[in-house]
Amino acid sequence: MITKGHDVSGVTLVGALLADLSLNLPDFRAAERTFQLLSQVGGRSWRGDNPGRVIVQTYAPDHYAIQHLVRHDYKNFFAAESEFRQALNYPPFSRLVNLRIDGPKLSEVEENRKSWRCSAKGIEDDASPRCSRKSKCWGRRPRRSKSLEIDYRWQLLLRGKQKLSFVEFARQARQLAAWARRAPPH
Repeated sequence: MITKGHDVSGVTLVGALLADLSLNLPDFRAAERTFQLLSQVGGRSWRGDNPGRVIVQTYAPDHYAIQHLVRHDYKNFFAAESEFRQALNYPPFSRLVNLRIDGPKLSEVEENRKSWRCSAKGIEDDASPRCSRKSKCWGRRPRRSKSLEIDYRWQLLLRGKQKLSFVEFARQARQLAAWARRAPPH
């Protein structure tokens, strides 16, 4: 509640327990989000006239996000994060598109996945004039969702340099999904 920007008067001590949990999320922005959230939380402790303290409990005290957070060093955090993203070819040094196929029946999800995967091959194909040869496509096996509305989910993650090929693929995928929703059941 405190991270949402509510100004609670009299707060002079903020504790962040297990502050590094978000560093383990499967997201290339995990360090950025952790740094941002903890900076925001810490900022709540010195809003008034009284000096404040922040206590951060972490299992990863040597992680660059935590190290730069402790020193209030946004500029060097940004430099370290940029270097990390460039080394792994993550945005803003590349483009990512994540497509998700959900459905109650495994067979329908698989059928849609095959159609999307075939379209994605055009993005991966070295002979394709509209796409970078460095584009990558990763698929995930379907898994049962814990949601009552969705039984199966498949994700397709595309990464590459050329934005327009991904925009075109996303447009085609959207059209394919609309067609699949209108198609009569088998």
